[in-house]
Amino acid sequence: MKCSKCQHNEANVYIEQSINGETRTSHLCSECAFSSDMTIGFNILPGITPSSVHNFWFAPDNDNAHKSTKSSMLSCSVCGYSFSNFKKSSMLGCSTCYNVFEPELLGIFGKLQPGTRHIGKIPKNKSNAITKNLELTNLKSKLQAAISNEEYEEAAKIRDLIRGMEVNE
Repeated sequence: MKCSKCQHNEANVYIEQSINGETRTSHLCSECAFSSDMTIGFNILPGITPSSVHNFWFAPDNDNAHKSTKSSMLSCSVCGYSFSNFKKSSMLGCSTCYNVFEPELLGIFGKLQPGTRHIGKIPKNKSNAITKNLELTNLKSKLQAAISNEEYEEAAKIRDLIRGMEVNE
């Protein structure tokens, strides 16, 4: 399907607008979707454009400008996908890309959400095991911190708690 705006490129972005009960659809190419004259938000976020959202996600920090150039040259050894491709499409090529681009992705995720650890709902049939694993992981981190700070009595207490939890598994 061709882009409904330029009628030239292949459409790869689908937009559906519903305003006052009237629904309009658009099929756009990436270039038209990121053009500055196409706004999204419809009075909720006036003036927000796809290009401004893209620039927010991918704009290099002033301190890390040299790192941005280096990350643009990174590519996945499994699928050959580059970070530049990710910046254009916001999609990764394979599961290995997450490891290859991890430092860059963590920076982007940090701008989008408060953390990189899931803190949402837990399925009821898995909640006890997951909660116990999280608590065990937390205790092991506290144990390492106590050992690093040479707080050996506290470390011994934490170690005993960990052993108790592991025995009850």
